[in-house]
Amino acid sequence: MDEPTVPMGEPELWRASDYRRGLTPAAGAPPVDPRLRGISPSLYADLAHGGDEGRPADLLEALAACLRHGCAATLQLEWDDHVLPLTLFPRERLVHAPLSAAQLWGLPFERLRLIEVEPAALRPPGRPGRNSEASSPEAPERRHPPARGNGPLLTGPLGPDLLPLNPLDVDFELNLPLLPDAAPEQPPEAEPQAAGADCQPLARLAWTLARLGGREALLPGIAGPALYRCTPDSQLPGDAPPAWREALRRLRDQPVSVETVAAWPGMEPAQARRLLNGLYLQSGLIVTRSHVALTWSAWFGALLGPER
Repeated sequence: MDEPTVPMGEPELWRASDYRRGLTPAAGAPPVDPRLRGISPSLYADLAHGGDEGRPADLLEALAACLRHGCAATLQLEWDDHVLPLTLFPRERLVHAPLSAAQLWGLPFERLRLIEVEPAALRPPGRPGRNSEASSPEAPERRHPPARGNGPLLTGPLGPDLLPLNPLDVDFELNLPLLPDAAPEQPPEAEPQAAGADCQPLARLAWTLARLGGREALLPGIAGPALYRCTPDSQLPGDAPPAWREALRRLRDQPVSVETVAAWPGMEPAQARRLLNGLYLQSGLIVTRSHVALTWSAWFGALLGPER
């Protein structure tokens, strides 16, 4: 008789080894469900090609792609020897997991690995008879039971609204999630609905993965030669380290390079990149890619010397 995979009273999760045996992708194929091709070519391209030297997307990249395109999806994650499904609802700013709030936020986020991206296996709370745009015409196979967690329903915006660009400000590019098109109508009751009590704030998940997850590199959307500045109303989570709060204050003053952020007190290269990733996921980062601006910044920084 097989041993239980989780403690008594908790939802049953697949073992990662069993789940991987059920996947039959071609050699080198990305971990993306083919049914996602039908929702958005650009989203599928983001997930399939990632952005770092053509490799498949990792967990943080998949989260960023779903936010950018406003598409709900279920991310199948490897959690030690188990498979954990996280269903993202970007429009509702929620994430659903078959765990209690205490279990979810106590996960070893640095060890979570993306196995596969699927159409959302659940409908978001409060939307009867309508599927998210990440769903295929056919209801996807339900691989996990509903959650039995007891976490409260928490909501909150991921970040400020999109800021208008002055046509003369050609040096600046706002790397913010795109406003999605209206969700298409779908046949009612094609998928089970997520219970509101089993959902948590998507903004908190984004910050947590940016700060504690396995990725230390900049996300593809903001990587490369660039200067960074945060939007005036950008905010950090309550548990952000003091060095991040001081860095946020400085990022409001003027655009700087990631190397400059890393040199600030209490910061270092990996922390600087994690902070910028988190701001990007909250729609709170402005990226400058102008050659003139980058050259001026390098010259001015050399003239003044390292910032104290």
